[in-house]
This record gives sequence, C-alpha cells and structure tokens, in this order.
Amino acid sequence: MNSQHTDNENEKYIKKETMIKESNGKKATIYYSEDLDLDVKFIQDFVGGYFTGVNLQDGRTMLLNEEGMYKCELNEEATKMFQYNIYGNIIILGTITED
Repeated sequence: MNSQHTDNENEKYIKKETMIKESNGKKATIYYSEDLDLDVKFIQDFVGGYFTGVNLQDGRTMLLNEEGMYKCELNEEATKMFQYNIYGNIIILGTITED
C-alpha cells in the first residue's frame, strides 16, 4: 500500500462511497472501495487505530479496528449485514467474486 491518495482526494472519495445510516441516534459508517491500494494512514484514521483484515465469503476484505470491541461503539448497520457484532467504522475492499 502506498500513499497515492492525498487527504483531499480521500475526503472526496469517502463522501461519495460511504453509506451512513442512523440507528438509535448513532451513525454507522461503512466505506466501500474497489481500490486495493489505500494509504495505511487513511485506513487507520478511518477505523480509529490499528486495523485487521477479515476475508469475506464474497471475495472482498473487511478492514476494521482490531481493538474495536473495546474502544468503539457497535456498528449496527454492519452488524445487521454480517450477523455478527461489528464495532466502529469499517472498510470493505474489492469486488464481489462469483463462483
């Protein structure tokens, strides 16, 4: 991963690609990107710290705060999507692959 994106480019892209839904007065943020070359600092800023990746069954990768369970609020939208408790902002990378 390199830093090919400037902060302004990332800011524009995130506004265009982020789904924000309010649930119980709280915002859940999910950032979708087909760009697999996001800057590490951008990812850390978005998820709120060190992150880990989880391979999804559809071929994409979810990036989330590795200590989210202890530091972040429940992301209700992501929890509904994955039927597993997800905490904090997440990034979904890649495109869906068909088997």
